[in-house]
Amino acid sequence: MQNQLKIDVFLFSKEGNYFANVEEAKLRRNLKNALELNDVKYINNPIDDNIKIVHFLNYEDYNSFNYFRNKKFIKVASVLSTEGDKKGRILHRTKNKESKQFEYHILKRDVDILNGFDYIIAPSNNAKLLLESEGITTKIEILNPSVKLSKTNLENTEIANIAYIYFHLEEGSKFFLVPLDYTDEEAALKVLQLASVFKNYRFIVYSQELSLKEAKGVKKIFKKHPGNIILASNLEEDIYYSTLYRSAGVILLNETPLFLLEIMEAFACKKPVLALKNSVFEDVAIDKINSHVYNDFAPLIKGINELISGEMTDLSEKEYEFAINNRIQVVGEKLVKIYESMLKEKKSL
Repeated sequence: MQNQLKIDVFLFSKEGNYFANVEEAKLRRNLKNALELNDVKYINNPIDDNIKIVHFLNYEDYNSFNYFRNKKFIKVASVLSTEGDKKGRILHRTKNKESKQFEYHILKRDVDILNGFDYIIAPSNNAKLLLESEGITTKIEILNPSVKLSKTNLENTEIANIAYIYFHLEEGSKFFLVPLDYTDEEAALKVLQLASVFKNYRFIVYSQELSLKEAKGVKKIFKKHPGNIILASNLEEDIYYSTLYRSAGVILLNETPLFLLEIMEAFACKKPVLALKNSVFEDVAIDKINSHVYNDFAPLIKGINELISGEMTDLSEKEYEFAINNRIQVVGEKLVKIYESMLKEKKSL
């Protein structure tokens, strides 16, 4: 029997609920499963003297190394994979002093913190380019978002129809899933427009953070929403996957790239992904390959019409192929190589 590979890495996360359906918890599960499926033993105890790599999974923990601050570990941070969570967010809405337009940037103090790490792990090459354009000089490794295929295969399972029960819908009801940035008022207004155009469809607006004070503007917009909009916050995992599985497609309207893990799950479910250009990394949601990406809102509305009428090009097989190529075990193989490269590089110094 082949000896089990051991990598002295500790995946650092303060997320208390390992089973929570928040992006940080999902990322942690995926990374740990990725190592386990590749028969790699890792460290679970934060005070283990053998730790050589500490891998941080959300921004809230990045700026407080705590026990790890003065230790000579390789310090690694995953960024831009959990932007849908408040704790994982590094892109912030700021006003350009010259143009007076709102833009999304990494704050200077956060750039300084991230540049204090030995390595950054980004979810795509476009994400890496974005980090570099924001002033990140730390060495950046690329690890695509992974997906656990068994979570999205609900055919002939008891979970498949839970969404209908939870949202009090008749079986077969038509709806779209809309993962929404809890701070993005422009995206919320677009949802209202979609609901008024497509009255025969429901729009399930999904965000884990709608209870936060930062979501006040979005909640105000939805205060008197039409009946075909359903707000969904703090969904349990089974309900979320059932909602995705029974949806007519996933619509992304956000002003910044978010919900990468959810996009991968949509691919695994072979669900059409329709997205505004700013809401995705275009080397993850690839236009005309695995997604339908639009420069403006009007063409996206046209795209929804094409999907409903059956005129839209079916990209489901390419979606699933992309998901297969980024399933947990495959991404785990890449993660192991990244860790081994880090350790080899440190040893050579």
